[in-house]
Parts: sequence; structure tokens; C-alpha cells
Amino acid sequence: MLPNRRHLQCRFANCKHRDEPGCAVRRAAEQGKLSLRRLHSYLSLLETLETERR
Repeated sequence: MLPNRRHLQCRFANCKHRDEPGCAVRRAAEQGKLSLRRLHSYLSLLETLETERR
């Protein structure tokens, strides 16, 4: 989960903010309400964690 995104309500509780339908975080980033840089950083960290778990 991204810090300070508590006000954003994704459609699914386990949303990873990639390409899930109803993702409020992606929508906010696309609308300029959340930094795209921040979202990309989160996605990069998530990818790193998932790769290390394999």
C-alpha cells in the first residue's frame, strides 16, 4: 500500500495498483492528484520484492 493514500478507495482490498479494474491510486495518478513518480517508485519496489521471493 502507498503511504498517505488512505483517502483513496480501490475496488479490491488487495489491489496492487498495477492494472486492476477500479484502482483509485492509478486513477489519482492519471488525474495528477498523486505523483506518477511516486506510483512508479512503489511499483518498482513491489517488483523487486516479488522477484526476491522467487
